Amino acid sequence: MISVPGVDRIVGHATLDIDLERGTLDARFKVLNDPRFIEAIVLGKKYYEVPSIVSRICGPCSISHTITSTMAMEKALGVSVPEPVRILRRIAVLGEVAENHLLHLTLVCLPEYFGYADLIEVAKYKPELLKSILLIRSQLSKIMEMFSGRFVHPNTLTIGGFSKIPGKTKLEEARNMLREIRGRIIEIAEIFLETEFPEFEVIMEACASLRDDYLYIGDEIITSDERKVKADDYRKVLIEDVQPYTTSKRVTLDGLPVYVGARARVNLKADMLSDRAKFYLKTRRFPLRNPFDNLQAQAIELIHCMDAMETLIEEVLGILEAKPIYGRSGVTVREGTGVGLSEAPRGILIHHYEVNHWGNVVYANVITPTTINSRHVEVAALELIRHHFYEDTPATEIERYLRKLVQAYDPCLGCATHSVKIDIRGLKA
Repeated sequence: MISVPGVDRIVGHATLDIDLERGTLDARFKVLNDPRFIEAIVLGKKYYEVPSIVSRICGPCSISHTITSTMAMEKALGVSVPEPVRILRRIAVLGEVAENHLLHLTLVCLPEYFGYADLIEVAKYKPELLKSILLIRSQLSKIMEMFSGRFVHPNTLTIGGFSKIPGKTKLEEARNMLREIRGRIIEIAEIFLETEFPEFEVIMEACASLRDDYLYIGDEIITSDERKVKADDYRKVLIEDVQPYTTSKRVTLDGLPVYVGARARVNLKADMLSDRAKFYLKTRRFPLRNPFDNLQAQAIELIHCMDAMETLIEEVLGILEAKPIYGRSGVTVREGTGVGLSEAPRGILIHHYEVNHWGNVVYANVITPTTINSRHVEVAALELIRHHFYEDTPATEIERYLRKLVQAYDPCLGCATHSVKIDIRGLKA
């Protein structure tokens, strides 16, 4: 067995074990985060307590968890929200997607792909680039706070709508900030759209996304084999199981590996991208068959998010000119079941709850994007080895490519940034 140094800058703890002994190939993507029992913690809680609790599943994706759980509770309680609320929620999710993609591409992948040991070297040799990255993140953070109250664990997103919504002045400020950073965003996106990645494809792969438009909130799952599945029927296609080697659930598409996230969204909904994002996609080989293409898909989505957020803000401003926006609908407690679907930065996010007639949660289930992608990581790792490596390939070379592969999926395994450890057995040192 060869133990290879870990991969830093991913969210959580995991190992990727590759076994080449006995003439067979086997890969295991092991999530090592301690079980957190969020689904058990919310049992017995009042419906209104749940969004705040589940936002703690993930700091980087806390807006997505809050909104998705909120939508699930609204379905369970029969709450209908006005269109402006839906639009404002979409803006919040788009901002979170953009901020997550920016951090992943620049702070995680940029040193890896451009030969820098770390961000200190980036600051030394590319100080203007790093300044631009930090400025963009600062602006995006401020915009997200305008719509969500807090950048992490939002406190204005509530069941029925918003406890506080941005007025005309804040909306115009957000729009102007987006316009100021768009050029910098495009420059960063172009860096990754021009980067060369290892060439290989995963044979017979499947992907899934949400129907609706390209705005990350929907009520139906679509797959690459052209199935359409309502939110309430997600279990008809997404199969959850537990493996003894990982602390995470594993989710497959009818038992087969499936991937979600930026590459899946671009492949399934390219026609819904903004015109500017479509222009950049035209320079790519399409569809995006290579798992490393997820980085290019994230770059394209960065551009799309900027355009879509500005369009939606203009739409809200137009509504405000005609009439006041009421940010919250009334809630009547009742017994019910609800499933919320959204596209979090890393892919499909599902929250499923049942509440009793007192408004207490009696059932909870959460499916996160990385639980869906985890099996696909294993399959892709084996395909990468088959395509590029032989008996005389140094272990360090394989580890370097596998580390990049894991990072390309942008896995989110917990609320803190730790490392991936890669063990390769049966390979000569």
